[in-house]
Amino acid sequence: VEFPFKTKDLPNRSLSQMRSRQEADRKLFAALQKDLEGLGRYYNAFAATKETLVQDLAFESALHGLGASAALNYLQGYCPVDRIAHLQELSRQQKWALMVEDPSDRDPVPTLLRNAKWVELIKPVFGFMNILPGYREVDVSWTFLMFFSVFFGILVGDVGYGTLFLLLTAFFQIKLKSKIPQKTPFILMYALSACAIVWGVLSGSYFGQAWLSGRVQPLVPWLRDYQNVQKLCFVIAVIHLSIAHVWRVILRAPSLKALAEAGWLLVVWATFFLANLLILKQPLPVYAGPFFYAGIALIVLFSKPQKNIAKGLLGGIGELLANVLTFINNFADIVSYIRLFAVGLATVAVADAFNQIAGSIGMGNILTGSATALILVFGHLLNLILCALAVVVHGIRLNVLEFSSHMNLEWSGVTYDPLRKRGHSV
Repeated sequence: VEFPFKTKDLPNRSLSQMRSRQEADRKLFAALQKDLEGLGRYYNAFAATKETLVQDLAFESALHGLGASAALNYLQGYCPVDRIAHLQELSRQQKWALMVEDPSDRDPVPTLLRNAKWVELIKPVFGFMNILPGYREVDVSWTFLMFFSVFFGILVGDVGYGTLFLLLTAFFQIKLKSKIPQKTPFILMYALSACAIVWGVLSGSYFGQAWLSGRVQPLVPWLRDYQNVQKLCFVIAVIHLSIAHVWRVILRAPSLKALAEAGWLLVVWATFFLANLLILKQPLPVYAGPFFYAGIALIVLFSKPQKNIAKGLLGGIGELLANVLTFINNFADIVSYIRLFAVGLATVAVADAFNQIAGSIGMGNILTGSATALILVFGHLLNLILCALAVVVHGIRLNVLEFSSHMNLEWSGVTYDPLRKRGHSV
């Protein structure tokens, strides 16, 4: 007989044989599991041996990388300036020859960041993103931390979610205390969670807003108006980008090029007023035009100042024409901060949507109550994950791209990792 579908042959083992084989496999699996658990007791010894081998490899690599000049072999590297006196004293004790010189502009100098304890909180973010300012670039750790905290608060923006982040951080700190002795990542998460809770209290969001309508009032009702929040996002944008240009003015002073940087600062404010006009329909202030024209004049006059005024003007005009796209980018960068409003609004909308779905089912009996609880847990857990992704995508982006482009920061740094015995401080 020919069948119009694929046939399946009977197995060549009986049901009892297959069950016997299955039981034998279970016993084998249990035995293997027991063997693995037994071998696990050597984990710490293996880890210590691996660390020793890594250190030996680093030492041997340095040894084979010794320079040679006639009968002299030498080792070259970088040392923090505040450790030079210690190195000189050690050289006298060990009878080493030592030469110390400043690195040249062509040397690929690694970066060692040292900040106040509160600024050090941002280091886990730098490590997670694998970014570091170059040796000759400015360290923006404090601005990164401050504005990243604000962005986290707005993007998550809910008392319930902030509390969940807080509790999860505490749970993982207790659970991973032996594996992650560093407290910095946990303290950072506590601080960020607190920012989300504060914004939630200000805007009146507790696992959403709709279900609390009329029961819990926001501490700042002004934040419930969408246009107000968009305006606030633009204000945060112009302050953030202005810090970059003011910083560059200070770095370039007393050179006349600092005035060109002041011109770019005025252009940023002019584009801020333009964004308010085009998106929020707010009238341009009377000084918006003068800001823009004064900015253009400063850029033309002082971008490439020279003794020959005509050459300087031509150079300034060339700089202006070469940066036509920068004017468009300034506007785009200001508008880009509205993502804080959009994502924050989406967080509340998703929470309210799941609350509505669960509320429509109700708690009439065990079945509907279970379905309601499942929808609430799944919905808010999903929203929590989306919040975490939003912080990574948007909160970090505004610092690494928008702010850094105005700061002329390329994040070209290489971590300072000197030859040393592991566990010893630099």
